[in-house]
Amino acid sequence: MNLDKFTYKINKALAHELAMSHGHAQFTPLHVAVALMSDSSGLFRQAISNAAGGSDAANSVQRKALGDGHLAVDQLILGLFEDSEINDLLKEARVAAARVKAETYGRDLVEQAGKLDPVNGRDSEIRRVIRILSRRTKNNPVLIGELGVGKTAVVQGLAQRIVRSDVPSNLADVRLIALDMGA
Repeated sequence: MNLDKFTYKINKALAHELAMSHGHAQFTPLHVAVALMSDSSGLFRQAISNAAGGSDAANSVQRKALGDGHLAVDQLILGLFEDSEINDLLKEARVAAARVKAETYGRDLVEQAGKLDPVNGRDSEIRRVIRILSRRTKNNPVLIGELGVGKTAVVQGLAQRIVRSDVPSNLADVRLIALDMGA
């Protein structure tokens, strides 16, 4: 970026220092917006204040704009999918971007059902989960319990039943994603 191509006001507003001072990994339009709003007599701040009917809106926007200064790997991966070149490469490799996004946060238990250990003694719980999932309303089961009581086994048993087609037709082609809460 050639800073000589910008006017004095733009150079003053450029938020490279703002991004660096917040420890951000990149310089974004949010940094420019915050820098422009920091000038109390600036055009951008006045436009927001006038549109919202007071300076409180501009102050609120300025506070919220920068948010968390850390760039996590998952945010970086999701950002890569916004790039057309990356999407073209994925299409050439016959990889669905949506599938990679889902795999970023967890794993598909239906795909792994053949690799999972067989589930014994959980038939009634699995049937209950299937019944809840098959409802028209209030179909969100929650498995709660202490460590080691079999919550994961119930979900893995459900995945194995989906693979065996031992579920109602409305559950025949669903995906079960086990979220990785550490991701």
